[in-house]
Amino acid sequence: MPGLNADHAGEGKAYQAVLREGACMVESSGYELPVAPSALAMLSSSDGERPSELRNGRRLVIPERLRLARQYLDDAQYLLAADRLASAISRGYYAAYHAMWAALGDPSRAEGWRHGAIINHFVRGYWCVPTHPPMGPGLLEPLRFGLRRLYELRLDVDYDAIPISRASAETGVQTVQRTLAEIDHRTQGGHP
Repeated sequence: MPGLNADHAGEGKAYQAVLREGACMVESSGYELPVAPSALAMLSSSDGERPSELRNGRRLVIPERLRLARQYLDDAQYLLAADRLASAISRGYYAAYHAMWAALGDPSRAEGWRHGAIINHFVRGYWCVPTHPPMGPGLLEPLRFGLRRLYELRLDVDYDAIPISRASAETGVQTVQRTLAEIDHRTQGGHP
């Protein structure tokens, strides 16, 4: 983590582990804190939190959520082909949501990921490159606009019954495909 060495020389074992292994960002009391991968196993699970599984310092995807994401993408493509555009957007958004959850792991709070927050956390990219700086552009910024737009379209069709164009529905499904492709690329098919 750039800049930490000079600012925190002489810190304890936890800090040295972060320098040696890189860091996974963990949310605690509304703040994101760097935690060395070796320390994640020591996190308490008394609040319903499941420690992240790591291999070679990288977070594994949650396979059940990734399977669900792929199933929902298949559903969205079927609905798009059937010209059921609103339903395609709704399934497409939830495909992206579960794909991001699969990559990020379970949230620190038991109630699940909030929709806007999951996009922000996913785009930061710390789930695939734990040493990426917590400030500045995320590693996956090119996906941010498409994911936000997909979420907004899902709200439009599910809550306000606003009709959408075929082009918007196609773009939404393509965003899901790009999201899953990015996860596959960065986790080598879901198995780092």
